[in-house]
Amino acid sequence: MGYNLSDWQHSEREQLQAEKSAAYLAWQEQQGQLSPAEVLQQIAQQSAALQPYFMSKLNEYRQRLS
Repeated sequence: MGYNLSDWQHSEREQLQAEKSAAYLAWQEQQGQLSPAEVLQQIAQQSAALQPYFMSKLNEYRQRLS
């Protein structure tokens, strides 16, 4: 996997986007900007195939921020 994102496969780009979203969601949660219902809504917006990956990354970033 190189640095040029256009060379990445679609699934790899989707995982990167999910990880970025999880990091931002964890930060917003830590800052008190989101309610638990809003967090669940953001999780539900992820595709079914990426939800387990998204949740693992979200939990990872939650631990880093605490």
